[in-house]
Formats: sequence, C-alpha cells, structure tokens
Amino acid sequence: MRLQFFLFILLGSLHWQGLAQNLFLADCFEGGVTAAGRTSTGAIDNGTCEIHWEPEYDLHAAYLLTYRYWRPDPKQVTINGTVLNWDYSSQVGNEQLEDEVTGYFAVHAIDITDQVQINDQTVSATMFGSDGATGEPNRGWWSLMMVVLYDAPNIQDTTCFRIYTASQSQTGPQMYSFDSPEFQSGSDLGLSIYADRLSVFESDQTCIEINDQNIGCIWTPDNTNPLELVGVRGHFYFQNGQLTGLDDDIPNESIYQSDGIAVINNYLTDTDIQNISLARPTYDDVSFNPHPAFFIAYKPDCATIDTDEIPRTYTRCRGDTIQPNFSGYDHYAWSPATGLSDTAVGNPLCYADTSRWYSVKMWSDDEDICPQTIPVFVDVKNKPEPSISVQPSTCPEATGSFVIFHEDASAYVVNGTTTQVQQHTGLPAGTQEVAVIGNNGCTWEGTVEIPLVAPAEASFTLSPPGGDAPLNVFFQNQSSGATDYEWLIDGEPISTSENISYTFADSGTYEVALAAWFDNPACADTAFYNLRVDPGMQVLLPNVVTPNGDGRNDNFVATIKWLEKAQWAIYNRWGREVHRDAADGLAGVENLTLWDIPNGTEPGSYSIVVSATGLNGNTRNFGVDFMVLE
Repeated sequence: MRLQFFLFILLGSLHWQGLAQNLFLADCFEGGVTAAGRTSTGAIDNGTCEIHWEPEYDLHAAYLLTYRYWRPDPKQVTINGTVLNWDYSSQVGNEQLEDEVTGYFAVHAIDITDQVQINDQTVSATMFGSDGATGEPNRGWWSLMMVVLYDAPNIQDTTCFRIYTASQSQTGPQMYSFDSPEFQSGSDLGLSIYADRLSVFESDQTCIEINDQNIGCIWTPDNTNPLELVGVRGHFYFQNGQLTGLDDDIPNESIYQSDGIAVINNYLTDTDIQNISLARPTYDDVSFNPHPAFFIAYKPDCATIDTDEIPRTYTRCRGDTIQPNFSGYDHYAWSPATGLSDTAVGNPLCYADTSRWYSVKMWSDDEDICPQTIPVFVDVKNKPEPSISVQPSTCPEATGSFVIFHEDASAYVVNGTTTQVQQHTGLPAGTQEVAVIGNNGCTWEGTVEIPLVAPAEASFTLSPPGGDAPLNVFFQNQSSGATDYEWLIDGEPISTSENISYTFADSGTYEVALAAWFDNPACADTAFYNLRVDPGMQVLLPNVVTPNGDGRNDNFVATIKWLEKAQWAIYNRWGREVHRDAADGLAGVENLTLWDIPNGTEPGSYSIVVSATGLNGNTRNFGVDFMVLE
C-alpha cells in the first residue's frame, strides 16, 4: 500500500508537507532479514556480495531492487545463475521526471522468492545495465540491492521489515515520512540506506537527518565494489532484535562514509509519524545522487498474523480472472485500484490487462496486532493462440485433417488427449476440441471444424416463391451428382420424389429442405429455403338457400377465413338491389350471415357481390349467383 506523507516547507527551515514515500513492503514474520548489493555504474561483471545465510535457513521471501534513468530497453540480470529480466512491469511507484542529464527516474523490483537458489553467504550477480545513447549517456538500469527474508529454527523472535522506495526527484533533497514502528524496548531499530553514484569527494556526500537530527553523511564507494562513483549500500542482517553489519557497515547510532546502516532508536519522537531527509550539502546543475530505497527493521511490540502461505506472485492469463486471497485481518486496502473488483477486501477479483505490482495493506481493529503491507505482483501473459490449417473430409471416407502450431507451445490437447503432435489426419467431418498449452503456463482453448466435401450438390427452385394461404407450390429439383432425394418441411420428411407439389393450407414461415446424395445418405448435401405464406382470404358462398323455416339453410351464410372486414350487396334477377350490409372485426369469425332472408321474399334467381379485406390488408371481390327456393 502506498503511504502518503507530508512535507512542510517554511522559510529558514525544512518541515514536512505533501511529499510521499512508497511503502513497498511491511512484513512481520518469525525469522530475520539480510540485504546487500553492488554496482559498477551499470556494468556488473560477475560481482559478488555477502549476505547472512545458514544451511538450515528457509527462504521466507526475497526481492531484487534496481533503478533506471531514462527509458532503457529491457535487460537481463543473472543472480546465482538464474536469469531474470528488468522491464517496465516491475516498476514500483511513479516515474519521476528529472533533468536533461538523467531524463527520468524510477525504482523497479522483482520477487525472486521462487526463482533464485540461495545456498551460502555469497551472492553472485551479472548485469550490464548501460543502454546509453547520444544525448542520453546515463540511460540504463543501474546497480542492484538484494533483500532476503528468512526463517530459521534457532530464531524464535519476530522481525518486522519495511522497504520504502523513492518517489521524489533524485536531483534535489528528498524528504520523507514513515509511520512510527512499534518496536520492543531494548531491541534495535535498524535503518539501511540504498544509495548509488556517490563519489570519493566529500562534496558529493549525502547527509541523513531523522526528525531534524543529523545522523551522519555517506559518500565514497563501499568495500563490496570499491570503484569511483559507485556509491553506498547499507549491508546488514537483522534477527532476534539486533542489527548486525556486513561488509564495512557498522551498527552504531550513526552513518559515515561507506557505512550505510544505523540504529536509530534515539532519534524517534513520541509521535505517530517520523521524518527522514536525504540531502547533499550543495547542489549544482549536474547533481544527481540516487537514493532508490531505505529499509527499516525492528522487533515488534505487537502480535503478528502469519501470511507465509499466501502467494505473492500470481500469473494471470489474459482473458481469465484470478483471485488473491489474504485473510486474518479486519481491514484491507489494495493499491492501485486498476483491474480489481474491490480494493477493500482480502480476496478481490483481478482482471488486470498488464503486468504490475499491487500492494495490500492489512490491519486489525485490535491495536495489539501488527499491521502489514505485502507486495503482490500480477504477471499477465498472453494465451498461445495458434495458427490452424484445415483440410476437409471427402464423404464417405474420413479424410479430413488439420495442423495446429504455436511457437511457444509446450503441448497440444486434441479431444482431451495431450500430445506433441501438430498434424492430425484421418478425421471425419465435424468438430474437434483443441487446446494449446503455452510455455508461459497459459492455455488457449478452441475448436476446429472439419468441413464435408460431398459428391452431390443439392439445389431446387420453387414456384411461386410465396403468397397467400392456401398456397400450392411446385418444387423443381436442380441437384447434381445425386441418385436419391428427400424433401422435408420443418424437419419432417414428406417425399422422396425428384420433384413435388405441396399445398400450404395455413399462413406461416416454413423451412423447406432438399437432401440429395449419391448412394450413401451419410454423404448427403442439403439445400434450404424459408418460404413465407401470408394469411389469405377465404370466402365460400352458397348457391341455394331455402327459407322455409325448417332451421336449415334458411339464411344466406358465408363460410370465411382470415378476414378483417367485408361489405356486400344482393341483387334480384332484374338487377335491382334488395339488400346491403357490412361487418368489421372478423378475425377469428368462420360463419358470417350476409342476408337474413325476410318472409315473403320472392323465390328465384339472385346475385351477391362481396368486397372483403383480409388480415394481410389486401382487398378482393367475391360473387355468386344463387337461387332462393320455397
């Protein structure tokens, strides 16, 4: 969790307001910590440094730190034979804009807990960090600092260890604050400075103040690599509440020259916030003394919650979601919020699109429990999406094939079987389930469709291509290379003839299909057509009525279907109109009385003309001559 503090600047003196230090790590655990590093102004050639390590120790966590000027290309570094990479995903905190000599400044860190083997007290390092170009002579990755947190059977005391990384310009004084450590009385509160590019000249020194009290100045190279302009790193180990120096570092109450560690118990004030400044005596246009980090170690006066079993590095395959799971505390605060579902829980869903550091600050409502801040690195990797080429299968034989390839594949999975084989042959038409397992641990999953090449090609025409119900359609077979056929309407077989006629009695959309094959129905090719049949108009008119009062056929009644409205007129044999009427809202009506024949109607010949409007909006006329009998 990034902690923000404030540096107040008043005339005549320095006070604290508004400038922040990145709290990269605040880990409390049963064990100890050791740190060492080296530099050669960018060129480290098989150099070594001393750490504190015993054969029975177990690694709790380990981090490698560096800093860069400008924006150099990614570089490799080798630690104890393990090749690691510096790139921009490892940046901690913000990039700082510097001057025209250094361009930009940023601190970087790598979690090397599961990558580097530690066997003894000597750590070897190889890195050539220089990437200088015309106009950017200082561009590169400069120096290394290795921090090792360890467990040991003979260490029963708890150690709390903090890593603060720089978040201010390196070309001027830096002034930071940090939370007061809750350390046990009588134990050491250890401070270590990670600095670089300090020369042998006292004018190039950096002086350290804690709460406005000077604890000394550092300059000149340390004994790990005593070359000009290489600077000071505070080498130490801390366990059982005691700070011990390595190399030429001395655990007293001051720092001096190449001694970059100090016991700072007596410099703290009785406040929640402590202040620290790192500044040169004078500054000029080319002044840049980088101080990428400082460390604080102490024996806590509070209880701790074990987070040893919780992973701190996660691999996320792009498109997937991961879920870190921290527990045991009452409160959590993740930073930054980018790519997280919730920053106030111990187990947020993470869907970050780029690799990056997160930090999770954890604290309890019980003030007797130590708060912790744990860095979490999410390494986002691409899934190995392959190139796939496919050959179809020719019916009736299974002759299909496909080739699947990705340059970073470690294995392929075809229909559930893991294999190294890229080409797969003798396949029938259909779907093949495939996956690619990448060397980066990510898996791509997909399908391969093997198409069918059939000797027969189905085709047909129809007349008419649509119309009102009832609709009779003639289907003309136009298939080639086929010996057998099957016609289907909405999936139901209706005929095996070459050509067919079919009447669609009702409106609707019908899927008409013709399957055609040569000898073997497994090799069928199918042609489809979606036929639309609109609601038609049906008006059936009688030609005889017998209004004799027997209750049968006494009135002139039409049988209708799919009508919305109608109007009609009835004429006698001399053409004189004897009846006229109209009706609306006829949807669903099947029988419509057009003439309730009155008593006394003269028998004989009559005619009727009906103008009907259907549900489809069309209008048609219907007519018939009819007889009225006694």
